[in-house]
Amino acid sequence: MTTQIICSLLFLFAALSHAQVPVVLVLKKGGTSEAVLMGKTDAGVRLQPKGATAGEYQLSFDQITEFRFVYPESIAQAQEALNQNQHDRVAAILKPIATPLLPYLDLPNNNGLLLVMTLADSLRRTGKFEEALNYFEKLRALPKSPDSIRAGVWAAHCHAVLGRTDAAWKLLQTIDPPKRDQELFGQNQLVRAQVRFAQKDYLAALDEVSLGIACSRMESELFPESLFLAGQCYEALADTNVLHSALQSTRLAQATVPSTNRVQTAVVTNVIPASSSATNYAAVAQSIYREIVTGFSNTAWAARSLSKLSTKEPQP
Repeated sequence: MTTQIICSLLFLFAALSHAQVPVVLVLKKGGTSEAVLMGKTDAGVRLQPKGATAGEYQLSFDQITEFRFVYPESIAQAQEALNQNQHDRVAAILKPIATPLLPYLDLPNNNGLLLVMTLADSLRRTGKFEEALNYFEKLRALPKSPDSIRAGVWAAHCHAVLGRTDAAWKLLQTIDPPKRDQELFGQNQLVRAQVRFAQKDYLAALDEVSLGIACSRMESELFPESLFLAGQCYEALADTNVLHSALQSTRLAQATVPSTNRVQTAVVTNVIPASSSATNYAAVAQSIYREIVTGFSNTAWAARSLSKLSTKEPQP
């Protein structure tokens, strides 16, 4: 907890010591104005003329249509790194650019949300969950929007990965549950399953993650992670000798799946049976791990699955 507090304080200090943020203002009366953001008030923003070393003026929000933060040329390098999945490099480039924007993310019609979301996501992908959480929480606190909801689900995911499943579950209760045809649905289900798994309720975890898998795209970043958790559920069920008939709560075969998901549904239903009355759980887990190694070989989950395959053989 001490580490978390220190990290949060450092994060807050970095956000508040931004000094100057260059911006282009799109004015309601027409035209644009280039300036440097020096702060904001309840009714507007404090600005310094571009190129000036002193002097301020103020504009009220009702005079401004849009805020366009001006990014340095290094933003192109971040995009190049993002295209190559070099998330460590993306985070290193974006952090000094995005952090000063945090006090201004609630400005109307600003272009900073995507940049901060990209930074938070890059930190998450590199395993820096605590640091990523600080940015997701800032985005989550903004007025309700698809971006704030997405940030909330990712924040819950970070809490779950860090072992704070109670915090993850409480956070999920504050978010409107995504619908099955929405991209966030699978992500939301994965976090729910992670919480259930941590509570050792393996049947409920399998039920949650199976529904998420059925309604997700195979191209989704979280698809192999969800499969891996399903494998862990079966492995845990084998270890705890749960009755085979109890697995009928799994809804994979009964889930209503959008037509765009038919391909992965065929894959998943071959790997994770909907009814397991005569299934050896350990063998099912091994089958899932093999599917991950074969179908998602370039992911960290393939490496973890390979480790599972090499250390635990299915029971006859």
